[in-house]
Amino acid sequence: MSNQQVKSLYLKFMKGECTPAEIELLIELLQSVDDVEGLPSLEEVEQTLPQQESLADASSDRIFNAVLFQNSLVTDVERTKKRQTNWLIAAAIISLLILANFVFYLSKPSKIIYQTDFAKKEKYQLPDGTKLLLNANTTIEINETFLTDKEREVWISGEAYFDVAQNKNKPFVVHTNTGMDVYVLGTTFNLKARSTETHLVLNRGSVKVFPEAQQDKAQLLVPGEIAHFHAEEARVVKSVTDTMYFSAWQYNLQSFKNEQLRNVAASMQDIYGYRIDFTEETLKNMHFTGALPTNDINKAIKTLAAALDCTINKENDKIIISTKRLIN
Repeated sequence: MSNQQVKSLYLKFMKGECTPAEIELLIELLQSVDDVEGLPSLEEVEQTLPQQESLADASSDRIFNAVLFQNSLVTDVERTKKRQTNWLIAAAIISLLILANFVFYLSKPSKIIYQTDFAKKEKYQLPDGTKLLLNANTTIEINETFLTDKEREVWISGEAYFDVAQNKNKPFVVHTNTGMDVYVLGTTFNLKARSTETHLVLNRGSVKVFPEAQQDKAQLLVPGEIAHFHAEEARVVKSVTDTMYFSAWQYNLQSFKNEQLRNVAASMQDIYGYRIDFTEETLKNMHFTGALPTNDINKAIKTLAAALDCTINKENDKIIISTKRLIN
């Protein structure tokens, strides 16, 4: 592009008449310019912006050198000769970058957030009619442009039961915070995405489950199957399961089958928000089979203590699990 074209584009920007594409082009051109003589003069810019104030010599040098020539040696003679034009280029780049960032910020869709507190579950309905039941300590986000986007995208951290409204023209995509994605057309499933475990249990319909942005590794699930996601290997493994076992939380119960106590404790932390400590490491390897209430921490503690024949105390925001001490 010739200097005259750059000059015209720059003056067009100063008048506020540039398109977003022209602004991007101008930023690129100004950052690579090496012939300032062909750019608009101070007088030309002042005619465009009558209220424009000139910078002090020291300020213009500092901005110019920092923005355009931070890796070049510029002599005092060159600075003096090009000072007025230089500060205009630097100021233009700064203004353009600020504007570009502002436009980018405005272009990012705002989020609609659905969430639950500890020991609570909530029902929600998305704008497309999809029904959600959120387990405790769960957050789901969608774009405000959910209905007009090409895909109905959902972001989840926690656990929820989805009854997805069918729409063959707009696939339903769920992104977990643990790195697994789910591609859906219309179905019902339970999805858990917590720090300790990520899995999806399919009740009806069909879904594709795959590591984030790796659809070539997708696993197709049919009703009655579960997909476990192994984040460290970016791998999905599926198997047949009892769907009701993983849906017990919908009825205020958390089911466990021969589960190590360390994993039971992690699940309780997610549900109730209490930190759980063990007085002895060996306690973590104990196994528990049964169901704990998800809406009553005191009943959960009592049930677990009786089943394992151990002592469990609640102190402020902490739960301490210890072995029983025999009194002589």
